[in-house]
Amino acid sequence: MAKHIGLVGRPIGHSLSPMIHEFMHAVNYELYDVPTFEKTIFSTDILGLNVTAPYKSKAFKMVDDADEWAQKSGSVNTIVNHTNGLKGYNTDILALREIVRQRCLTDGYQSVGIVGNGATANSIKIALQDLNLLVKTYARHPQKDEFAFAAWDNSVDVLINATPLGMTHISSIFPLDASQLKRVKWIFDTVYAPFHTLLSRLAKKANVPYTNGLSMLLHQALHSARLMTGQALLDVDLKSLYETVVLKTVNLVLIGLPYSGKSTVGQALAKQLGMTFIDTDKEIHTTTGKHPAEWINEYGEARFRDVESTIIQSLKDVTHSVIATGGGALLNETNAVNLHQNGIMIYLTRQDTPSFTDTRPLATTLNEYLTLKKKRDPLYIYWADIELTDAINAPNIMALWKEKWHAYLNHQWT
Repeated sequence: MAKHIGLVGRPIGHSLSPMIHEFMHAVNYELYDVPTFEKTIFSTDILGLNVTAPYKSKAFKMVDDADEWAQKSGSVNTIVNHTNGLKGYNTDILALREIVRQRCLTDGYQSVGIVGNGATANSIKIALQDLNLLVKTYARHPQKDEFAFAAWDNSVDVLINATPLGMTHISSIFPLDASQLKRVKWIFDTVYAPFHTLLSRLAKKANVPYTNGLSMLLHQALHSARLMTGQALLDVDLKSLYETVVLKTVNLVLIGLPYSGKSTVGQALAKQLGMTFIDTDKEIHTTTGKHPAEWINEYGEARFRDVESTIIQSLKDVTHSVIATGGGALLNETNAVNLHQNGIMIYLTRQDTPSFTDTRPLATTLNEYLTLKKKRDPLYIYWADIELTDAINAPNIMALWKEKWHAYLNHQWT
């Protein structure tokens, strides 16, 4: 019988591979880059396929049989190669039902606004249809019983993004702005790469809890694995697997004032977590031959910030790294966006007064330090996902970090 499992479609950012390998160590998992998706791709050594955009509708037409959810949606994202033919499943619907039911029942949400009216939106509507929720669809080109974005209902409890807007290498303006989202109680984004999308930034501005599509991807991957192998896999701890996948696919980005310990703490975290350590100040020195203090003293802060932005831009697609930033890196919003899209921002603070040196030319005295703190603290607080206080002085940096890290993951996991 078949020995391989594959992925056909558009694997944006990180694919299903890390998750599938965690589920099934004995089964090979391969990516298939095919110009056209045809039934002939199947052979006796392919156990099943995960299917992503743009092939889900075509996959439905290709299979010999389909489960209830695939039939209702006309969309297939999992194909299993049975002895009597190909059977298609829509495990996206199974995953979404679990996530939304749990969140809405727990928090008492009653209404959902779906952004987009394509195949993904249709699957979401089907997933929600018997959960006693009021569901409205909003689109650029609304069809019957759908609404234009100008008609957005401010009483909506949950917003679900069913479009690819915000996906890696797909840039566009989201059709709603932060002012329209302020009364939303939870935002769920089906996009999972990058980790933070343009919608996440709108959610941050509107101060609304945001969850990206990684948890949905994990839930549906587990369903797919069960269908393909016939194994119950009841021992899989999805929440722990979520933590593993996050650490493999994002960066930990340390932000904060000079003397906050970004380099010291960053090296400790990277060593313990088996991640690459990157110090943007050292990258500047390596690239230009000059230390940041030399740049600022010789050419001024403005020219230094240009060099710093170039370095940060070059790190835009880096993953699985701990990145220590310069104290003023977030003064440029583009830098903040580039660091945050694949990163979790960790704001380092300290309660004592540091010992000042001339290696930090913008904070060589207490007055200069306090001036920087007043100016930059609001930026750090705004962008921070996690705050660590006195990590540089902590007897056990990892214990301090793990406490805050798990609290953050508990908030993100759905």
